[in-house]
Amino acid sequence: MADIAQSQMQDAVYTALDVLQQLGIELPKEPTQTDISLGLDKTKLTLGNKTIAQLIDLPNMSNPNALAAMQILSSTISAAYIGAPQLMPLLVLESVNLSVRYGNTTLSAVAYAWYGMILCGVVIDIETGYQFGQLAVQLLERLNANDSKAQTLFTNSTFISHWREPVRNIMPSQLEAYQTGLETGDVEYASWAAVMHSYNQYWVGEHLSDMEGKIRSLMVAIARFNQKNASVYLQIVHQATLNLLDHTKDPSTLSGESYQVVEAIPLHHATNDRTGLFFSYLCQQYLHYLFEEYAEAVEKANTAKLYFDSCISTLPTVIHCFYDSLARLAVYPKVSSSEHQELLKQVKENQKKLKQWAFHSPSNHQHKFLLVEAERYRILKKYLPAINLYDHAIALAKENQYLNEEALANELAAKLYLDWGKEKIAQVYMIEAYYCYTRWGAKAKVVDLETRYPQLLATILQKQQPSFKLTETMISISSHTIQSSTVSSASLCEALDLATILKVSQSLSSEIELDKLLSTLLEVILESAGADKCALLMPKGSRWVIEALSQLEQPSIILRRLPFDDGQTVPVTLINRVKNTLTLTVIENAVVEPTLAADPYIIRHSPKSILCAPILNQGKLIGILYLENNLTVGAFTSDRLQVLKLLTTQAAISLENAQLYRQLEEYSHTLEQKVEERTQEITHSYTQLESTLEKLYSTQAKLIQAEKMSGLGQLVAGIAHEINNPINFIYGNLQPASQYVASLIELNNLYQQLYPQPLPEIAEKITDIDLEFISDDLQKLLLSMRVGADRIRQIVLSLRNFSRLDESEIKSVDIHSGIDSTLLILQHRLKNNSKYSEITVIREYANLPLVNCYASALNQVFIHLINNAIDALQESKVNRTPTIRIRTEFSESQKVLIRIADNGVGMSESVQNKMFNPFFTTKPIGSATGLGLSTSYSIVVEKHGGELNCISKLGEGTEFFIEIPV
Repeated sequence: MADIAQSQMQDAVYTALDVLQQLGIELPKEPTQTDISLGLDKTKLTLGNKTIAQLIDLPNMSNPNALAAMQILSSTISAAYIGAPQLMPLLVLESVNLSVRYGNTTLSAVAYAWYGMILCGVVIDIETGYQFGQLAVQLLERLNANDSKAQTLFTNSTFISHWREPVRNIMPSQLEAYQTGLETGDVEYASWAAVMHSYNQYWVGEHLSDMEGKIRSLMVAIARFNQKNASVYLQIVHQATLNLLDHTKDPSTLSGESYQVVEAIPLHHATNDRTGLFFSYLCQQYLHYLFEEYAEAVEKANTAKLYFDSCISTLPTVIHCFYDSLARLAVYPKVSSSEHQELLKQVKENQKKLKQWAFHSPSNHQHKFLLVEAERYRILKKYLPAINLYDHAIALAKENQYLNEEALANELAAKLYLDWGKEKIAQVYMIEAYYCYTRWGAKAKVVDLETRYPQLLATILQKQQPSFKLTETMISISSHTIQSSTVSSASLCEALDLATILKVSQSLSSEIELDKLLSTLLEVILESAGADKCALLMPKGSRWVIEALSQLEQPSIILRRLPFDDGQTVPVTLINRVKNTLTLTVIENAVVEPTLAADPYIIRHSPKSILCAPILNQGKLIGILYLENNLTVGAFTSDRLQVLKLLTTQAAISLENAQLYRQLEEYSHTLEQKVEERTQEITHSYTQLESTLEKLYSTQAKLIQAEKMSGLGQLVAGIAHEINNPINFIYGNLQPASQYVASLIELNNLYQQLYPQPLPEIAEKITDIDLEFISDDLQKLLLSMRVGADRIRQIVLSLRNFSRLDESEIKSVDIHSGIDSTLLILQHRLKNNSKYSEITVIREYANLPLVNCYASALNQVFIHLINNAIDALQESKVNRTPTIRIRTEFSESQKVLIRIADNGVGMSESVQNKMFNPFFTTKPIGSATGLGLSTSYSIVVEKHGGELNCISKLGEGTEFFIEIPV
């Protein structure tokens, strides 16, 4: 997937094939389907009797030619995916063959993942493909292969996992691939992970506003890496998101801020960017369908299909199949009867695929299959089975959180009922679709529904708009009043002066300072509604207060928070009723109103006319308006009531805006100071943190080095002690052995001189040589020297077994061999120590299988625990034979248990609670780092998935339990 034109990618692939040929791997440059089929058969043959699960236990690849070939193949696969897709399967198959034949390497995880992709997307063997994807991830973890992590996670999550798992569950893995790619420098696969994560968000119905911000951030991040193809693909899905958010002139055309389809398509063709073409035409296909341009949707679907192989095995290929069927069924009534069969044939082929995909991953695809089936029955006028299918599809889409497709299913069901002439039922489904699209954030689609189906959405559209439009309402009120009232024309004009009301409404809407707004509002209401007292109550936290109060007898408006529940200013009973019921209440004569007879305020002030109205904004209670007239009974007439409704509607909006403005102003007032203070705090904290981290890293490095040197010192001391004795023995016997050999040489020379008859003086010299002593003692001497040499060889062999230079890899090893090697290295401490002449070691070994482990790391655990046991025996004051007992067991749960016990001093409960903590030690300062048991715990538990526990009693000894899976 390198960011170059397809021709350059092809050249790169063909060059790689030439290099592979030099390594003995010949692949056809223009493979046929037969070549690919043979390759698949070869892979199956190569696996032989091995199961997929067993492939993880293959040895490590060591063949240099195979390693070189794996490197070339791995770097070529991604380029072939875009530039030479016909070659890509053969490259993957060869990588798998090499891994099975020569063993696993970190790149084998990549190969297994790509092979899983081929099985899922080409062979349509989803179960086996999914198993290979899981194998790739497991091998990645086992080998700790960070350099291959981004590519492996991307491949598995993009091409494999979604066939079996909910798409939402695998999206975090794509983000992990993105993050890992950034950390390891694999910006290519980090970019692809960002791309596919964004498309998956789009197709599963993530909230569009949230998604748009995330994609925009990824676009900025990817731009820094010069990954042009990935940047363009992000621009495509970003533009599709902007279209649904109604940020374009025409939501059905993929053009706007991020991507201009008219300009982009020729560029895709110029570079033969098949993936870009597929993504572009797929998004166009979807938008055309969503906004009911069905013929265009079919056209774009046909074009997208030409580039299907460039995105094989991805979720977008399912989306293409799904909306291709829906678009064809939508155009069915509008095409000639001769085209019907062809349309239904294509839908049938698509449904065959969707059914299979739904079988393996019902949470992702079952509702899609059912929705297409419902549409198919609809166009065939089989309404009853279609109804059940729609409802089932809606329920599954909702259950699996596909909000976008839940909305679509409701919309299509509504259209069926409209076609059937059942408008009331259609209204229920269309309203549900409207709410689903709203929750998704698809403003453009919401507007589209409002435009196309105003009669079905009338009830909710009225709730969202003010109670009435100004001109229409005033006309209605005037007409009604003239017919039913005896009010004079002058009074009517005064009450219903449209120009005045419009002016007041405009004044309220333009005021954003809360205090000024409250003054204007109460002043207008007092003048227009026929009241002599007006109070505005608003919530402040958990309580309500009188925010503003105005009375004709007072010259100014009171703008301060007064208590309302003391019964001094307003009737509490009435306010609470309106607050709870959200219902406007008009009382013509409060004195005789039974429901207010006991209210303290009514008893004390005896008001005449009262009006109490809730102020609602989008269904939320933001205030209560209280009006009172102490002079006239029935002062709040119907015409004044209509004016008041109009004013409170505008007041609700203005109050909400003014409160937000005040909050913003208060926040802005203190923000700069807070930012400055916080900046200083952060700067200071950062400086301290930086200094602390430097000290911590330095200390950590010194401690780790000290621990290593401590272990190395013990190792060297043990080896020196063990090798010293046999070397001294051999060295001490070299002198007599040399003398004996010299005598034999002299004897041989004399015989050569005297042969066949020795002279008397020479015979005397022969007599002086003690031949009997040489024949007896020399053999013993040489034998003892051989024993010493064998001892040295055994020690060196044990040292090699203990150190295990392949410590970074998991090996199948004999646990007992590691324990014995450790004991041999610690012989000097076991036999010669300051307190005992010798510590007894009892071995009780069970019949164990080979264990897959990091052998060197486990040996490090053994030396820590046995050293601790020796130290505990040194400290013990009990007069008994010092003993270390080592036992092994093999459990039914396929785990190996190693027990290392001593009868030494033991540990208190408080020490046991802290013994695995880093840097904790009971030894004198400077004699230990406190990392031994902490390191051992990490090796056993974190590195091997096992357990490390301990039982200890003061004065009785300690036993450590190591349990690791085979």
